Amino acid sequence: GAANVGQLAIPITRAQEAALTTPEMMVGVRPEGWQITDGDQGLAVRVDAIEELGSEAFLYCSVDDGEARTAVVVRSEGLSSRFRGDKIHLLVQSGVAHLFDRSTGERLPDA
Repeated sequence: GAANVGQLAIPITRAQEAALTTPEMMVGVRPEGWQITDGDQGLAVRVDAIEELGSEAFLYCSVDDGEARTAVVVRSEGLSSRFRGDKIHLLVQSGVAHLFDRSTGERLPDA
């Protein structure tokens, strides 16, 4: 199976699937766990704000899921070349997504 965030599918293990009490999950990814991609591959987001911190920048983004807005924070090295309102695409780096059962809030096992 997979956890879907917009059009991005994050694979889940059988142990994670077995631990679910409902089919709905929450996905947690730290800002450094996202990778900005070239082209239109991955999760499409809109940059809402940029926090420049000199050696790094944090992009505060959102994706419109239809029924709800999902907030995404992305860490970028150096000064960002992105602007407010830009549309960018993101992938999750391998092994950094944390999955939670939506009904209980419990973290799903890693293996």
